[in-house]
Amino acid sequence: MNARCGLAAAILLLTAAAGAEEPPRYRADLNVGADSFSRNYTYSGFAHLREGVEGSAGLVLSARVRPGLALLAGGELQSPLQHVEGRALLGAYWAALPTLVLNGSVAYAPERRVIARWDLQAGAELQVLPWLALLASVRHLDFPSDDLSGIESGHDAVTAGSGALRLGPVRRFSLQLGGGLSHHTGTFLKSGAPTGLADTGFFASKLFYELSEDLSFAAGFSTGAESRRPFLPELTSTITALTLGARYAFDERWAARLEFVHESFEEEYLRNGASLGLTTRF
Repeated sequence: MNARCGLAAAILLLTAAAGAEEPPRYRADLNVGADSFSRNYTYSGFAHLREGVEGSAGLVLSARVRPGLALLAGGELQSPLQHVEGRALLGAYWAALPTLVLNGSVAYAPERRVIARWDLQAGAELQVLPWLALLASVRHLDFPSDDLSGIESGHDAVTAGSGALRLGPVRRFSLQLGGGLSHHTGTFLKSGAPTGLADTGFFASKLFYELSEDLSFAAGFSTGAESRRPFLPELTSTITALTLGARYAFDERWAARLEFVHESFEEEYLRNGASLGLTTRF
């Protein structure tokens, strides 16, 4: 599974992390980012050498329609491999119980060449103890056939399930540890040759530190296997990512977040990225 989960999933995760606390009546989240890719391989068989700068931008609006229930809608623009691609987002957040939060989202990209046509996500968070929460999620990505510079790629799909623990026994600190499995299905050639990809696993961890009520920091590490789509989707490689982030609340209405990521896609490319987000509640 790609480490970049998308703005909708990030917003749903932030919302769920607040537990069953009542969300604001309205909320807007704006996010912009840039990724710098550099070659990390010399194999001449690739038709594409992923390098240069790619950008992204997204806006998600949410509204509380009843106590404990909020709906989300928005859109994203991305520029993978110099192709500008957009998708629409819909989601929901529901505090079903004082200790249980459910969330889900669906993203659809009508005109795409690289990103998934469909991105479906669902998650749950259960606060078992004041210092212990259980998290679970499932995500499905669907890629229709495409042809990038002569590289044939048939239908492909990835379904991943994950679970995590969030521990906070020490004041101001919390640690999230989790992992999961990805199931790959699909074909490599448009003629119907199967990919034969085996199921793959992944691990993710994140440490949070609240310096004050207004300022918090986070550091994360993740590693797992991923298809080499769109280059060689019949193979998988190990992808490892390190992240650093900070969030600052200016007041009750406005907050900003900044995140940096360093990602290594085994023997193929390195990605260094930064994203800036702005949240307003009203």
